[in-house]
Order: sequence, then structure tokens, then C-alpha cells
Amino acid sequence: MAFKRFLFLLDGFLLGIGGFHVFAKTLQWTENFKETQIVFLAIIGLLLGFVKFRFVFLKFNRRNILRILSKNNIKVWQCFTIRDFIVIILMILLGISLRMVFKLPYIALIPIYFGISVGLGLSFFQYLFAAIQPAKYSKT
Repeated sequence: MAFKRFLFLLDGFLLGIGGFHVFAKTLQWTENFKETQIVFLAIIGLLLGFVKFRFVFLKFNRRNILRILSKNNIKVWQCFTIRDFIVIILMILLGISLRMVFKLPYIALIPIYFGISVGLGLSFFQYLFAAIQPAKYSKT
């Protein structure tokens, strides 16, 4: 069980690093905005982040946690399935497309990116909770 806890922490750490990277990019874009605008965009981003976590990441994470718990001799490279890698790659490509192809203004990108970082941050805590109390997940 100790190795599975390590895998939960590793998964959470990877998602947390991704969330921090997206958040750092978002902060760079806020330099030319007024404080009230930033607060408004952050509130929209928080709402988007909770929705994204609830309807995308929660299912994604729970499926991975249950799969890790169900395997007897799981390896590190089996933390994510091929389907999960495809979803991750599509999310990265969507982010690049929004910035480079569609050239959305920062005022539109800030809440989207902030929402993604919130969703990834909440995913980190979900994996952390699974590492601390894996038995609660195996009963759901």
C-alpha cells in the first residue's frame, strides 16, 4: 500500500505542477489590468475552476485512484492510461490554440487559465487525500 500512496502523491504532484505553471502564466497576463478587473476575472476563473474540477477532473481522478487501488503490482508508468495521456495532450493543444491560433485577448484567457489552474490544484488535494486515506476511496 505504501507504493500506491507514493503513486497518489506522484499523480497529485504532477497535476499540481501543471496547475502552478498555468497559474504563473495567468499572473503574467494580469500586469496591465486594474485590481478590480483582476478580482472580477479571478472570481469568474474560480467558478470555471470549480465547474471544471466537478465535471472533468473529479471523474478523471477518481477513475485513476480506483484503478491504482485495484491493481496488485502496478508500475509507475501505469499511473495514467493512454486515454488519460490523450486527454492531457488535447488540453495542452487547446491551451496553445486559444493563445496562438485564435489569439484571444488576455481578458478572455485569464479566467479560463485561472479556472484550469484551480481545477488542477483541487486535483492535487484529491490525490493527497487519497494518499492519506485510501480506504475511503475503495468504499465509494
